[in-house]
Amino acid sequence: MSGKRRFVRLDTDFNVEYRLDSKKKSALKIVLKNIGQGGICFILDEPVEKDTGIDIRFFLPEFGELVECRGRVAWQHGYTIKNKKIYHTGIEFTDIKDQDKEKLSRYIYAQLLAQPPK
Repeated sequence: MSGKRRFVRLDTDFNVEYRLDSKKKSALKIVLKNIGQGGICFILDEPVEKDTGIDIRFFLPEFGELVECRGRVAWQHGYTIKNKKIYHTGIEFTDIKDQDKEKLSRYIYAQLLAQPPK
C-alpha cells in the first residue's frame, strides 16, 4: 500500500473493548482516536508487535449498536509526551460481519454530515 488511506476516517473518542492475542488478560477498555470502515486507531501505553491479532467490540455512540470484529495491528508509532511513552496503534479489520460494516458505514457518514464545514 502506498500510504494513502482507502477509507474515510472519523476523529472520535468513544470507548472500545479489546483483547490482544499476545496477552492472556481479560478484555481491556481504551478510548478510540479515530475510526474508518477499514479499521481504527487508538493510543496504548505499551508496544505491540505488528500483525498481532486483536478482538474488538464497541457500541456506536448515538446509534447504540454493538460492533464486534477481529483485526490485526497494522502499524504503531511511539511518542514521548511529558516523559511518558505512548503508542498510536493502527488496527486493520480482518474479520467483520457485513451487517457490522453497514452499521459502521452509516455511523461514520452520519457523523461526517453532522460536522460543520471546514
